[in-house]
Amino acid sequence: MRRFLIATHTHFAQGISECIELLSGEHENVEVLCLYVDGNDDAEALLASRVEALPEGDELIICTDILGGSVNNECLKLIQRTCGVFLITNTNLPLLLQLLFMPEGGDTAQLIRDIVAADETRVTFCNDLLSDEDDEEEF
Repeated sequence: MRRFLIATHTHFAQGISECIELLSGEHENVEVLCLYVDGNDDAEALLASRVEALPEGDELIICTDILGGSVNNECLKLIQRTCGVFLITNTNLPLLLQLLFMPEGGDTAQLIRDIVAADETRVTFCNDLLSDEDDEEEF
């Protein structure tokens, strides 16, 4: 089974999880970890416990909020010594939705690579979209 852990600074993980639930229903394979808030200050121990609790044969995709941040750095340590754990950072809602609905089976790492490279999951500067539409209308 493919499992997901959204691990972020403060309550970002909980908020984005609530958005996912609103848009696509509840997902039993999604867990959140709000770090450095509400007494959750030992990121290393909390993250390690989630990875250690992973049932044998399951995969875990960890999504963090910011590259180079303390949460992501702790996760980097974990993935270096644990098989079947994948780490994605700079998480956004479209990315999470695509990940949650990726097909079971296949090469998880390649599926993730395809999703993070897709235009639908990237940040978009909407002003440029309007400029493109204006250019098309002039012809």
